[in-house]
Amino acid sequence: MASISYVGDDNDIHQATVGIDCPEILIGRHSTCAVRVSAQSVSRRHAMIQFDGQSYLLIDNGSSNGTFLRKRRLKPGEAATLEDGEVFLCGSVEMRLDYDNDDFSRNEGATVAFDTLAFDEFGAVQLPTAAPVAIPAPPPAAAAIPPPPGMDPAAHPAPPPP
Repeated sequence: MASISYVGDDNDIHQATVGIDCPEILIGRHSTCAVRVSAQSVSRRHAMIQFDGQSYLLIDNGSSNGTFLRKRRLKPGEAATLEDGEVFLCGSVEMRLDYDNDDFSRNEGATVAFDTLAFDEFGAVQLPTAAPVAIPAPPPAAAAIPPPPGMDPAAHPAPPPP
């Protein structure tokens, strides 16, 4: 689960949740919106946040005043991935998405389960060993080119090999 924090019409901080149990929430002025604000810069059904099982997506629903993420306005219908702690704007209303601790285990590379690690006798993590890689032999040396007729090879020695 993740929480969306925003300042409501009463100037208090409000939160809504999105995640496995509630994979989609609507943001806007309409009475059916989970995140409801009355600011005129917010459309009736301004944007939505969807949880797809791995990521939280911010989607603009064709709003009049735009949905902004990372200082860029999303195109209508465009989905952008929200990272933990990211702030976004619906019109002029600022909102923030914060992951729950369970979300970090879902993110690739974010955490490692300790029961899958192997340790040596000193407590250091043992990394898996890779299969040996065969190193190809260097290419054969180029055959010496004989000197042109009438040229003394001793007067023009070959350069040393690299």
